[in-house]
Amino acid sequence: MSNNPLGLAFFILYWVVFIYSIVLHEVAHGYSSYLLGDPTAWKAGRLTLNPLRHVDFFFSILMPVIFYLTAGVPFGGAKPVPVNPYLYRNLRWGSLASAAAGPLTNLVLAACFSVLFLLFKAPPGGHPSLTGSFLANCLVLNVFLGVFNLLPVPPLDGSHVLAALLPRSMREVYGRFQAMGWWPIVVLVIFDQLLARATHFSILAALIIYPAYLVLWLMGAEGALRELVSPSRLLQFQSGG
Repeated sequence: MSNNPLGLAFFILYWVVFIYSIVLHEVAHGYSSYLLGDPTAWKAGRLTLNPLRHVDFFFSILMPVIFYLTAGVPFGGAKPVPVNPYLYRNLRWGSLASAAAGPLTNLVLAACFSVLFLLFKAPPGGHPSLTGSFLANCLVLNVFLGVFNLLPVPPLDGSHVLAALLPRSMREVYGRFQAMGWWPIVVLVIFDQLLARATHFSILAALIIYPAYLVLWLMGAEGALRELVSPSRLLQFQSGG
């Protein structure tokens, strides 16, 4: 049992924030599709905040645990909501809006956490507080979820956004790339790991970290990176809350 009750409470609350960050991401996809004319997610009972309806064994349980044990932070996703873009009133722009709704929801959540972080962040030269570090974690988590999902690599949301923006001729070619499912992102991750080991340069880090820093800078909350800690460190945090 932790000897830091507030740290334990924030540790548990961080996991709750993580779960609902990915749940709200999927609900946003489903609800935007519903507004655009597609009731598929609604009929499937996925327009709910009950996390049990959105659990995917690999992405919601196994992946976050693996990331937590190896990198110190959970990272994953919920079970994708079912949508039928052919029911949208406008196929092209409906697909774009529905795909963008999830990442944009994470960025809106990040903006909310940034306001709180700016209120509780450590003063210049001061020691980070437990509350500030907790809010920094929640802020950066949602920025990374938003930026990562906007990468134009199938099957991430960014690939659907890009497909909707491409001219018809290019969209058909890109559609065949999208049809490959999870293989593009899996191959990219494996190739990136090999490249990083050989050259100490990571494509994914460049594609995610720099845009994420830009988002934090635009929010005026780039200082969150300095107060970021592993969620488990919240349990041992000794400075004031």
